Amino acid sequence: MTLNEQELSRRRMLVEGAAAVAGAVVATSVMVRAKEARADAGDDITTLNALLSAEYNAIKAYSAGAGIIGSAPSSDPFFAAKSVVTAVAVHFQQQHKDHAVKLDATIKALGGTPVAEDSVTFTAPAGLKPTIQSVLELAANAEKNASIAYCDVLKTITASENAELIAAVGAVETQHFIVLSLILQSIVAPTATTESGVADVVPTAFAVTLGSDKGLETVPDFTFA
Repeated sequence: MTLNEQELSRRRMLVEGAAAVAGAVVATSVMVRAKEARADAGDDITTLNALLSAEYNAIKAYSAGAGIIGSAPSSDPFFAAKSVVTAVAVHFQQQHKDHAVKLDATIKALGGTPVAEDSVTFTAPAGLKPTIQSVLELAANAEKNASIAYCDVLKTITASENAELIAAVGAVETQHFIVLSLILQSIVAPTATTESGVADVVPTAFAVTLGSDKGLETVPDFTFA
């Protein structure tokens, strides 16, 4: 699918900005680039590079979001959970970094040239407010759409090992969305316990083990009380 420069710029301005902190930005960036890659369905490198670019965007978006959270005033409705939300955001950002490392290595193994991190720029979307809630909403939207995009590109991947990587990452984006969504809807409330055990919020960066990167099968089952 070909998009003219004006349309591509408009979409990026509207969505490039996320949390997941990585909604709009990361997600739309993934979807737009992935759909463009379908013009050559056999080119896994193009698709993987599109996803790598989106992961770099998510990393930078989380950094921008952390800045907003850090400067939030005491009047912010989420101020009491400020340190917890920051810890979760940093944890999710690290997992996006893990995704980027794996995508970069995979592209190189395929003989391709990974997109450079410094070539990806983050632009906050119009309407983003300097509040913790706004950052959470941006991140949740981004993670949701990224999850959808990762599933979407599976239709065009030719190598099974590349499809496994995409599925393993997409499942984690879904976990990120669920956590952020539950916080935003006040279904769960982040507490000091959440902060101290933030590594267990989404315990692995990949749904299944990929080489030395552990997956959910390494997480012990809950025992019956």
